Amino acid sequence: MMRRWTALLAGLLVMVVGLPASAGELEDHLEERALLSLRGEQLISCSTEEGVDTALLQVAMAGGSTLSWVAADDEKATPVPVAVPGLWELADRYRVALVDEVEYLGAPADLFVIAEGDVKRVELLFDQETSVMVSLTTFQPDGAEICQARMLSWELDPSVVLASDEEPGPSDLLPLTNHNAIPQQIAGFDLTASGETDSYLVGRYADGIFTFTLTVFDDIVELTELNDPQVQDIGRNKYLVDIQSFGRTLHHWTVGNDTYLVVGDLPSDLSEEVLKELPAPRALGFWERIRSIFG
Repeated sequence: MMRRWTALLAGLLVMVVGLPASAGELEDHLEERALLSLRGEQLISCSTEEGVDTALLQVAMAGGSTLSWVAADDEKATPVPVAVPGLWELADRYRVALVDEVEYLGAPADLFVIAEGDVKRVELLFDQETSVMVSLTTFQPDGAEICQARMLSWELDPSVVLASDEEPGPSDLLPLTNHNAIPQQIAGFDLTASGETDSYLVGRYADGIFTFTLTVFDDIVELTELNDPQVQDIGRNKYLVDIQSFGRTLHHWTVGNDTYLVVGDLPSDLSEEVLKELPAPRALGFWERIRSIFG
């Protein structure tokens, strides 16, 4: 039996990637940032095959959390947790360097680069006085820009309060009982949250910079409301690939009578590494087809 699911994927998230204390100066900024209360305006722009995808967001930050919403539609606010030092650990493959002092909106700012060997993964810019993360840019392995999030304006506001019940997370998820399909680590990404329902398992993974969500359905699932899905050869296998809003990519495939879904903000090379460690696409076998018919 085939089930149809609507791909309701978190796309318009303010880019507040949590980074670990790998350099002393970065640790100081992150510790100060976790204590900030502010309101501001942020512009997110991401490269796509059709051009640049942009959104103007309103941002409120307080108590270690950030609430962001599209400037033109404040009824669809999306809460996003802000990682504090020690919550997200940077994978061993990454190195942090304070590379320059620059000017941003007329004020001095510290520019950090996070690299994997010779490959630049992220540029971070912190306002020196307040430790507001004023810019975050991610890159493909060839140096092409994936996404950039820039604060256009902000003001510190101690009156900002975000209720704890505004934290995101599906309320219908139960504790995960089967870790075979949702492993503790995939390609250097650690499992940071997980859960299950009666029809699927889900896990969220992070390496300190990039994140992705793995969902495993116990049925053949057809997704709806995709943008422009294309079948792509990755390694020796074929996947249904769809570019989501603002730097997020969806990979969809079936393994026998199960469906796998990976959605994340990964560069192309890391995305391929993740897929290699997951079960490869495989059509239903004879007995699986029989069970599916009578299921």
